Amino acid sequence: MRRRELVRHLNVLERVFSDATIVACPFGTVFASESEVRSGLLEARRQELLALLRRLSGRLQLNVRATYDEEVVLREIVGSSDEIATLSARTRSRGADAHYDRIALGERVAAALAARREHDAGRLLEPIASAADDVVVDPPDDVHVLKASFLVRSDRYATFDATLEELAVAEAPQLRFECIGPLPPTAFTALTEAD
Repeated sequence: MRRRELVRHLNVLERVFSDATIVACPFGTVFASESEVRSGLLEARRQELLALLRRLSGRLQLNVRATYDEEVVLREIVGSSDEIATLSARTRSRGADAHYDRIALGERVAAALAARREHDAGRLLEPIASAADDVVVDPPDDVHVLKASFLVRSDRYATFDATLEELAVAEAPQLRFECIGPLPPTAFTALTEAD
């Protein structure tokens, strides 16, 4: 799979989505023939597909990412922990002799940052999700505090946007938010496994 092919796939989805409700197959889905599409997918899974079309009608997807301003958050972590602040001061004063202190400091900061990221992810998700019909949260990683796709009714898009903007203002400068969309609701179109 090449990036160019994936971009073409997404472009087709977006063009169709601008005029219709879609249930997109994952990129790279292959059927042997048109008759296999008709019998193996459209006819065999008709009720499931119709239910998904009803669920997604009039809805769009918005992808939200929240990341820390690392400099601000690390300063807060050092300032809120006597142990980390002491280790930080000791590593600065001891220079090259502080090898083990630097290791300990890195471990303590990483643990504090991971705990804060987990806490903040849950705290941020609630108000954003309240303006959406559904949410798919990506697994945690070391970059994002929150990375999720939200299914939003088209007529509530402005409400969702205002909620996110209000949260971004309240959380600045520690957090930065990015919202991508509106997009076709591909994160919400998973079909159940066929028998």
